[in-house]
Amino acid sequence: MAAIQGLSQRPDVDGSRLGLAGWSHGGWAIMEALSAPREMAGEMLLRDPAAADLSGVKAVFLAYPYVGVAATGRFRPWRHCPKTLAVIAARDHLTTVRNAERVLDVACGHVEIERWTVDGTHAFDEPTGAGPMRHDQA
Repeated sequence: MAAIQGLSQRPDVDGSRLGLAGWSHGGWAIMEALSAPREMAGEMLLRDPAAADLSGVKAVFLAYPYVGVAATGRFRPWRHCPKTLAVIAARDHLTTVRNAERVLDVACGHVEIERWTVDGTHAFDEPTGAGPMRHDQA
């Protein structure tokens, strides 16, 4: 939220045409920001969350966003629904395709979220390929 506000105030940035991109936990953070009620002081670590303006966010890219049990807002509808592309990993060890699809179904209701399901693991684009995650250059 601070980055959106700060970037929007720069003279070399059009704050009415922003895009957000997040991989894994970054995708989770974006989804939380889009769905948070923003009604109580301290929510989203903001003094005045009601003043948080997401209207300039026109596009979102989510790469295998974390949508597991710790993502408490995963079934909350988004309050702001920009054009969104979500990449779901078919062999993600943190969620199933069905769960990811259910979370995205709730997100924007009437606004369709474009989805790509890829035959890869969580973090398939990360060269290290640690643990159950396998790098897939293709």
